[in-house]
Parts: sequence; C-alpha cells; structure tokens
Amino acid sequence: MERSPGHLVNAATARPDFAAAESVLSPAEDPYSLMRRGSASAHLGRFEDAERDFMESVRREPDNEWAWILWGTSRALRGDLAGADAHLSEAIRRKPENPEAWEEHGHVRLSRPAYATAAVDFTQALALNPALEPLLGARLREARDRAAR
Repeated sequence: MERSPGHLVNAATARPDFAAAESVLSPAEDPYSLMRRGSASAHLGRFEDAERDFMESVRREPDNEWAWILWGTSRALRGDLAGADAHLSEAIRRKPENPEAWEEHGHVRLSRPAYATAAVDFTQALALNPALEPLLGARLREARDRAAR
C-alpha cells in the first residue's frame, strides 16, 4: 500500500509518529533507509536497534554525514555525550560545510560542558547558515558567558 508522508505525523499532537516511520522503513535495505529507521528507533528508546542500523548505514555509505549526525544525536538521546561528540566530530570531518553538524556538535559540547568549544561550533554553524541566528545566537551567547566564568 502506498502511503503519503502525512501519515507519519500524529494528527492529535502534530508530532512525528516514530513508530509509523519505523514500520514504513522496515525492512531497510539501503543506507538511507537504515539511517532513517535508526533515527526513529532512537526516538522510541530502542537504542540497540538504532546502533545496528547506524553502524550498517555508515558501513555501506561512510561519507554520508547525515548518518553520522543522526547517530550522534541518537547517542545524545541515550545520554552518551562522549559517543555523540565522537560521531558528530566524524560528521564534521566528512563534510565540514554542513551547518547542522556544527550545530548539533555545539549542543552536545554545551551539555558536556565544554563551553568554549561549543561557542566555536555555534560560530561555525552561523557562518555557514546565518538563518540559524534566532536559535544559535542565544546558544552562542550562553556558551560564551559560561566559558567566561
């Protein structure tokens, strides 16, 4: 049965329906489906399933920085900030012009706390995409203020 993307949003809450996404993406046979299913699994708290999907996704497509970004985000959701930092660093190494990699890296470093390096990450994200200013401007000021203490 062909489904529209709209069925992946819960009409009552207007939030992504990760269970529906996980179902639609199974079986995942290509690196991008594995990456998306891994992200859905992580949001559902199925971290072991997410790990397997991300690992296979990057094995098949190691230069896909989005797989590294989502894997890092999954690690952060799990509370593994060191793992999140490592995967986001890998995303940046593979595609330094991706502002979302820098942004997510900054959020993780702000949580670690590594305030000075978070400020560097947010600055780089804003240089790559000034449209991120409303959110990242505040986070950048917060990182700089905390680093100065």
